Amino acid sequence: MTATPRNTIDPAIVKALDHGHTIDITTTGRKSGEARRIEIVFFNFGGRLYISGMPSAERTRAWLHNMRATPAFTFHLKEGVQADLPEVAHEDTESTFRREVN
Repeated sequence: MTATPRNTIDPAIVKALDHGHTIDITTTGRKSGEARRIEIVFFNFGGRLYISGMPSAERTRAWLHNMRATPAFTFHLKEGVQADLPEVAHEDTESTFRREVN
């Protein structure tokens, strides 16, 4: 996902983004067009933010289908500070990076 420039947001939000934890995201349903909110985790690697869910060999998660169809979503901080941050998702499919994260 792209991140809002750090010099334009509240320092409490910057601090919360420095550590991965549980958040909510709201995506747009690819079929319904309705808002879909789920709980998920995010990680901060080198100042870049990544969201991740439990992988499934059987199926792609609905939130990922939704983000592929409509990359704009809301990143909801809820631990330590509460904030709703509009973001745009960019799927990372580079196998080299994915191996490093695992």
